[in-house]
Amino acid sequence: MKYSAKALLLSAAMFLFLFTGCSSESAADSGSAGADPQSASASVSESQASSAEMSESASDSEAVASSDAASSEKAEDPDAESPVSQNWDDLDIMVDGVVYKHPYLYTDLNAAGWSMSEVPSRGLGPHERLLTPFFMGNPKYVTSAGESCAFLGGRFANLGEEDAAIPDCHMWTFEVNVTEALRANNPMPEVEIAKNIHMGCTEEEIVAAFGPYESKEEQVDFETGKKQQVLKYESENGAIMRLTVTEDVGLGYLELKKHP
Repeated sequence: MKYSAKALLLSAAMFLFLFTGCSSESAADSGSAGADPQSASASVSESQASSAEMSESASDSEAVASSDAASSEKAEDPDAESPVSQNWDDLDIMVDGVVYKHPYLYTDLNAAGWSMSEVPSRGLGPHERLLTPFFMGNPKYVTSAGESCAFLGGRFANLGEEDAAIPDCHMWTFEVNVTEALRANNPMPEVEIAKNIHMGCTEEEIVAAFGPYESKEEQVDFETGKKQQVLKYESENGAIMRLTVTEDVGLGYLELKKHP
């Protein structure tokens, strides 16, 4: 009776596990690297087919190992191939693979599915700016009850010489709030800023990446009573970064801003 290449490879993997001490995860990876043949030629013997399939699987395994090594190297070097500027005061932020640069455009976020629950009816005059942020939700990031659980936000400014509707203006701040999504393990966007800092990072990881903060404020989450540390970084170019780390979920809120 013929056995599939996958069965042969799983047997080989179990053999390696028992006699060489390989981890079960490595064995599973080796097994998944193989592929069942699409067809078998009547003129090819069973041993020849198995040999060819094992050879192909070995090549696939080498490719997977090479890919894993590259991923590991990138994880160890947060600067490697990142589209986000590694100078935090450039205020770059990447959300779900899209990099947004200061001053940010609401229309870019809207194209990615983010929208305000109510679009302001008023406009802004030339060089007028708002101090109150507007927050946006995304239908991809909701609870099982259909409620938004991850929010982006920003304060708007009209950088032009004519009146403009708020959705057509730039945002001079960028805010992310996923604290509750982290706590409830709800869906949330992938967010990255300089030095590979992402939502959920600890205070220690943030300080290791950016160095000592300008100031630190301790506060309490009014809903849960959990302690929060608000780390503030300032730059000579006027950029400000505020990172709020909650004791049970890590970095759950951030704000990047620079006055226009």
